[in-house]
Amino acid sequence: MTDILLAIIAAIAASASLVLLFVNRVPSALVAFFALWILNQSHYVAFAPGYILTWLAITLIIIALDMMNATAGHFSRTVVAYMLTGSIAGMLCGIAINPAGLIPGSAIGALLAFLAYTRTPAAAKLQFSSSAFIQYFCANGFRIVATTSMVGTLIAAVLARYNASVALNL
Repeated sequence: MTDILLAIIAAIAASASLVLLFVNRVPSALVAFFALWILNQSHYVAFAPGYILTWLAITLIIIALDMMNATAGHFSRTVVAYMLTGSIAGMLCGIAINPAGLIPGSAIGALLAFLAYTRTPAAAKLQFSSSAFIQYFCANGFRIVATTSMVGTLIAAVLARYNASVALNL
C-alpha cells in the first residue's frame, strides 16, 4: 500500500515538475528530483546510489545557475513550450531506441525545437543574436533537458519494471 502511495506521489511530482517549467523562478528540477527520489524509496524501482547522487548534483547546479542568471527578465513561455515539447518528443524517441538515449534525445529535441522557434515570426520580437541565442538556450535548455530527463528516467524505470524487454543499467 505504501509503495503504491509513493508511486502516485512520484507521478504527481513528475507531472508538476513539467508544469513548473513555465514558471521562471521555481526550481522544477528540484521537484523532478524529488519524484525520482520518492520512486526510489518505493520497492518498485531501485536506482544505484551514484545515479541518485548524480541527479542531485545536476539539480543543485541548475538551482545555482538559476540564482546567478543575469537574464532573468528575458523569459518567454512560448519558447519554453516549444523547447519542452521538443524535449519530451526527443526523450520518448530516445527511450524507444534505447533507454540510455533519453538524455541525448531530450537535448537534441530541445535544441531542434528552439531552432524551429527562432524561424517563426514571433521570434523576431525577441531579436536573438548568436550570443543571445546560445545564452538563452543554455539558461532555459539545461533545466528543461534535466527535468525531462529525470521524468524520462521515471518512465523508463516503470517500463523496465513491467516489461522485461526494456533493460535499464542504472
